[in-house]
Amino acid sequence: MLTTSATKYMYFGHHKCASTWILRIITAVCENMGLRLAKYVDLTPKDIEEVDFIADTGADVAHLETLDSRQVLGFHVIRDPRDIVVSAYFSHRYSHPLAPWLEEQRRILSEVNFEEGIRTSIDFRAKQFQEMSNWDYENPNIFETRFETITKSSLDEFTAIFRFLGLYPHLITQRMLAEIVDYNNYRRLSEGREYGVENVHHHYRKGISGDWVNCFSKRNKDYFKQRYGSMLIYLGYEPDLDW
Repeated sequence: MLTTSATKYMYFGHHKCASTWILRIITAVCENMGLRLAKYVDLTPKDIEEVDFIADTGADVAHLETLDSRQVLGFHVIRDPRDIVVSAYFSHRYSHPLAPWLEEQRRILSEVNFEEGIRTSIDFRAKQFQEMSNWDYENPNIFETRFETITKSSLDEFTAIFRFLGLYPHLITQRMLAEIVDYNNYRRLSEGREYGVENVHHHYRKGISGDWVNCFSKRNKDYFKQRYGSMLIYLGYEPDLDW
């Protein structure tokens, strides 16, 4: 385990949990504060000593083992796993930049109908959902929040996050944070669309929560319940399997 004398600020996120948008805001904050930011995936243990803020967009509780957890202050963002599936389907089918890991998924999704594509996307998210299930949600050094909160009340939630990290209001001012959040609003990033107006070929496709209701057939609801129904209850997205 690596120990450091200085606190490491960390963002822990997951695929299709607004990670690109959150990283834009963190990047702007770090630039304004003169903090050194890097992605976890790009770092070696030696590199970790040289940075101030680490963005781990493939959050795994095991990653904390590369740091002294007593020296980490961070925040963690999750999302309704059903909406993750829907967002992943459209992104991997249409808009995500093609990379080696995505080529086979895109080929498969292009060859099946929508219902089967959603079901296949449920299968593709197995590793991510395992990581979300295994996460330590009681870690006192990690501020827990959700896509549904941080996208709806962005300024309030980022204010709470940076206050938890001890950076607000002494180092990050209200004006600075408000300007950064406003500059990265959904309307601008989606090229003028309002929330709910869909463009399946755009990274910021629709910007809403609960879209799974429009996309899950009964068959896929039953399939998801069978595989991940208990996870939804554990994460607090459903009180039981009657949905």
